Amino acid sequence: MVGERTSEGWQARMRPRGIFRFFPAAFLAFWLCGWAVGEVMATWFLVAGAKSLLTGQPMGHTPMPPVPVMLAMGAFVIFWLTLWTYGGITALAELLRRVWSEDRIVAGSGGITLHTSRGPFRKTVQIPRDEIRAIVPSARGAALAVETQRATIVLTRNGSTAEREEIATTLRSELGLKDQPASASTTWTPGMAAVEASGLPPGWEDTISPEGERILIRNPRTRAAAARVVGLFALGMAALDVFVVRKALTEGIALLAPAVVVTIFALGLACATFWLAVARGEWKIGSGRVILRQRFRGAARDVFEADRLELTYSSDSDGDERFALMALMGAGATITGSAFWTDPKCRRLVESSLKDATGPRRLGAWLAQAAGIPFDDRTGAAARQLDLEVLTKHLEASGPLGRFAAKLVIKAKKSA
Repeated sequence: MVGERTSEGWQARMRPRGIFRFFPAAFLAFWLCGWAVGEVMATWFLVAGAKSLLTGQPMGHTPMPPVPVMLAMGAFVIFWLTLWTYGGITALAELLRRVWSEDRIVAGSGGITLHTSRGPFRKTVQIPRDEIRAIVPSARGAALAVETQRATIVLTRNGSTAEREEIATTLRSELGLKDQPASASTTWTPGMAAVEASGLPPGWEDTISPEGERILIRNPRTRAAAARVVGLFALGMAALDVFVVRKALTEGIALLAPAVVVTIFALGLACATFWLAVARGEWKIGSGRVILRQRFRGAARDVFEADRLELTYSSDSDGDERFALMALMGAGATITGSAFWTDPKCRRLVESSLKDATGPRRLGAWLAQAAGIPFDDRTGAAARQLDLEVLTKHLEASGPLGRFAAKLVIKAKKSA
């Protein structure tokens, strides 16, 4: 029996187990060593560059580049270092989760309290009962999560599949949540959120096109705000471009390459601003189909037609979950691979989300009901089990090495 009843309410403590968790942990530890080297080198470059700008002295034994070049290089390194730092923090959190973590889930009449620890780091999250829609398996059954109207909150990735299913059953009982009917999804399993068209997620709008047809578009206010933000970046890049080009004309060939690069970036941002301001993509809702239409000013052109929708999932070595709602046409549209694989003829991306399936799932359910087309939610444990079976069969048929790999997959599945 997983969990116990305490003075706080019913609670369960989940810790990582199994020998297979140490293989990705070893890879993450090795990657973090390289990450630390990159972090130090980039930070040193920024500090040395700032000192060089302030004092006028060159960095090391090389001549000091022109000021515009140094500013452009510094901006790029700051952008790269921001992403690099975020990636390192995420990798470190995943490493700690696999080797030194605990998730304590407490359920009471007021909702769920989640106490997480990753090494020496602690965090507490309160989830009120009136915001909880369902207890769901996230990451295709590899995690347990709470789905609210706004987001999906992961409770734990620790423990086995059977333990997480037991906790899900107990939590639904403690919170008074109903089990979902088996007709909720083509890949429904106990604990999966019901696929219901409860309304469009934020950022989308159901409206009528100038031709009098029902269409689904992104919120015009959101798109206009994005155009303004990109436009501001375009103006800043254009100002920098003018400065660098003028310097290149007066100081010679040394600034030619930076001038070309900055000009390309400025033109790209200008084109993106223009596209956001005067063009848009829209999904025309028909009977038994949805049609992707590109509208440029007053002219519209149909570019793709789909007869079904699919919600897919993928993850990377850091444990980051990515969800994608795809529109599909034809038998060749479904493949085993990246959730974001697209093909202009048979597979197009409708919406995507990082670490949260709530928005794409609600959008897919609404669009499927509005158009009368199938919606296959492949983010549940049943779909994960099917993919593992297909993978195992392919490995077993590929030769001795493949059969050995298939045995490892089977052992990992049993220990999960």
